[in-house]
Amino acid sequence: MVASAPWRRGSPPRGGRAQQAPARGRQGAAKPPRVDAERALERINTNLYRIVSTAVEPIADLEKKWAENEMVKRIVGYIYRAAKQPEVTFGGSYQEVTKKVLEWAMPTFQSACQDSHWFFEIELMEAIGSTVWEIIGGASQRQVDYDEVLSYAGEKYEEELDKVLQDKAFWKACEDVWGDNDKLRAEILRLLRTTYDAALIEATASTESDPALRLEKFVKTWMEQSMQRAWSACEHSDNVLCEDTVSRLFYGLVSPFGPDHPFSCIPFSLTEECGGKPEQDWPFVSETVEALFEKWRSDDAAPASTGRRGKKKAEEEDDEEGRDRSRSPVRASRPRAGRPAVKVEQPAEVAEEAPPGHPRCTSAEDCVGDDACRLVVHLLECDLRDAYCEVCWGSFLAQNKSLEGVWEDTDEMFDAAAA
Repeated sequence: MVASAPWRRGSPPRGGRAQQAPARGRQGAAKPPRVDAERALERINTNLYRIVSTAVEPIADLEKKWAENEMVKRIVGYIYRAAKQPEVTFGGSYQEVTKKVLEWAMPTFQSACQDSHWFFEIELMEAIGSTVWEIIGGASQRQVDYDEVLSYAGEKYEEELDKVLQDKAFWKACEDVWGDNDKLRAEILRLLRTTYDAALIEATASTESDPALRLEKFVKTWMEQSMQRAWSACEHSDNVLCEDTVSRLFYGLVSPFGPDHPFSCIPFSLTEECGGKPEQDWPFVSETVEALFEKWRSDDAAPASTGRRGKKKAEEEDDEEGRDRSRSPVRASRPRAGRPAVKVEQPAEVAEEAPPGHPRCTSAEDCVGDDACRLVVHLLECDLRDAYCEVCWGSFLAQNKSLEGVWEDTDEMFDAAAA
């Protein structure tokens, strides 16, 4: 069951108490010294244990595997190790420092804890904010209020939680429709992710004054861009992709966790203006799906373009789709007009496979593992560096026995013999 913390935007910290900045050093020097990173890290460690212990106490009973002190130790470790990364600039702006700390802390925190019932409930705004406060140092502290840093850290932390919940919702919606077709599910999931931001940009740039029309534009654009590519990947097969499956998919994205749960994959910036997410059986979804499939089938029935102008147009369409996209349905040559939609989904192979390898392995296109592999984080001089899938890490270790790494999901040292 997914908890409901990420949309408490603007809410005060737990208990409503005013937040107090960690103690500062002496002020008033004309030229303050550079931030002493070692001493700042000591203060960060001390502050984190105090703050995280307080944050864990109300939700400790939701954890079934770790004791309360183990929860504290792990969460402190995720944030503290992020503060030690070379990319985190001591004395920098609080905006940049906040982004960097979250960039390094959230992947390990999410990987190890996102399935815990307390993940969306624990209040870590002050833990992140106080860490950022110590990193920016005395000179920057004199230019900004602690509450401003805390508020910004809380806002960015909530955004990260929203991303985690959104990814869970994407996966759930695909799983509910194509639970027995792993390859197709992975491809649809990839297309939903890669077209989401572009659809949001187009919707927010719209000149429509009615917020409901901007919301509809987002959903329509997202559906058109993602499903047209899926339609091509499935070779225009109604057995795999039809009105029924696409409607179920987008109804699941509109209300992924049920009508009583406030979360929606439609961006909060759009639903907020409309007083909340659309109803679960929102007619706009089925109407848009029907119009989309009618257009595709009409395009399939049209003769293929010929001649110099037709060939040039087809090449332009291919360029727009990119190297890894399938051709537009406009180019299909076998007429299908009048063919009835088949409502029963059948497992099928897709023409365009998801990229090989683990999506988070640093080896990228050279990764020899897959998304089922666990991740190992390179440990170098007590600092956590890049993450690799366990298959790639094993191959590196065979070449260099001195390499050290930790399992990302457990923080335990990688043992080649045990693995």
